[in-house]
Amino acid sequence: MATRVVSLVRAGDGLWATLFDRADVVSEGAAEQEGPSLVYRGTTSIILRWGAMQQGADEPSSWACEERTRAVAMDPHLRLRAVRVAQREAQSRAPGMLGTTRMDLFVRSEEKELRIDVDVDAVVEAGAARMGGGA
Repeated sequence: MATRVVSLVRAGDGLWATLFDRADVVSEGAAEQEGPSLVYRGTTSIILRWGAMQQGADEPSSWACEERTRAVAMDPHLRLRAVRVAQREAQSRAPGMLGTTRMDLFVRSEEKELRIDVDVDAVVEAGAARMGGGA
């Protein structure tokens, strides 16, 4: 029998929702034929900025960079928010409906911003590919 202990964090949702709503989102990606499958690969960068936010002592702008990074890395709700942004971005660039998808999330925090990079690998569903697409 294997046992795994996982630590999770729950950050306050209101501020994070606002930060994600105001985030700068930059994406790139394209689909390529790999054997019999068309595969989309891309990256979405989500940049959350603290500067314009008015916050108290318990809010992310007052946290150390490591605490912000840990919050995103360990809070499944924040990770899900980032993954959903990346999924929408990938789908808008793919030449068809995305099927099986794998995402890797990387977090980097600096004094005034937090950057979340999400790498996306997804199979474009057979029969769903449209001409053109990709960015």
